[in-house]
Amino acid sequence: MIENQNEIYYLKFVKGKWIAVTEKGSISYSMNIEELLMKLNEKFMVSHPNCIVNTEQVMEYNFLGRYFRLKNGEKVPYLVKKYQIPNLL
Repeated sequence: MIENQNEIYYLKFVKGKWIAVTEKGSISYSMNIEELLMKLNEKFMVSHPNCIVNTEQVMEYNFLGRYFRLKNGEKVPYLVKKYQIPNLL
């Protein structure tokens, strides 16, 4: 299990590593997406092949613009056709 998951806004895949973006900075993980998803709780969802979002940190779902706005103000991509939104609304 990955510690302090509630502090993670999202994770992005950059140069072969997953980078967790948090309010305190970032943390990198060297594992594939399947391993990472097994270590994250059910509040995380894949929104894009290179992005995993903490749904508790989502402030706005913009389906027309195909992005989520997070509580830290950042936008993360969402591929509407491939990935499903959990029943959060």
